[in-house]
Amino acid sequence: KYKAAETLLLFADTFDLKPQKVQLKFEENPEVLSTGAIYLSSAIFFIIALESLVNTLYSLLIKKEFDSRDYERITIKSNLDLRILTMHLFCNGFKSQIISPQTELWKNMLKLRDFRNTVIHGNLTDDDKVYSIIEDHIMFFYGPTLDYRGKSAEKKAENRFPVTMPQITKKVVLTIKEIVDEIVKSIITAMDDETKNWVEGWIKELVILKDHCNRHSCA
Repeated sequence: KYKAAETLLLFADTFDLKPQKVQLKFEENPEVLSTGAIYLSSAIFFIIALESLVNTLYSLLIKKEFDSRDYERITIKSNLDLRILTMHLFCNGFKSQIISPQTELWKNMLKLRDFRNTVIHGNLTDDDKVYSIIEDHIMFFYGPTLDYRGKSAEKKAENRFPVTMPQITKKVVLTIKEIVDEIVKSIITAMDDETKNWVEGWIKELVILKDHCNRHSCA
């Protein structure tokens, strides 16, 4: 999935070109364009790749006492940010917490979570609203989705990622990729040496290497 995200980003560079700005005539009904769809897909795939890794680690390393339906809501079925925050408590192989709250990486993690939830669930945001402005008895319409210059997206990048396709740029996707890479690095850094060496042996491969011990039953 991570490789798919990288491939989609390459496709976006070639095919996901923003159209030229044009002046519409009164009552003109322009064609609906999918500008930004490939960039958006790449961004989501990077996050899905992270979530898949987290789910895989929970499946392989969860402590025996927490491997039941009684704990599902706080382990394998909790939100992505909470799964990462508490993985060292519920899984074997960790010597420290992965991400500490109040850190910059944690703030970025929450941005990823909000972006993922908004896009996956199709939530409406202010970016989806169109505003009408009357000036000199003429009504003008403006919506963030029409801002193909990307200025609106850049201003909001400090607090959240833009979620509409026209505002998704290569810069946004690369920022998401960088955060995902930092979180994965933090996950591995928080592991004990034995688990770290094991995970690094298969993390970017097609299959997971068989561990030399039954980690599911480790103390």
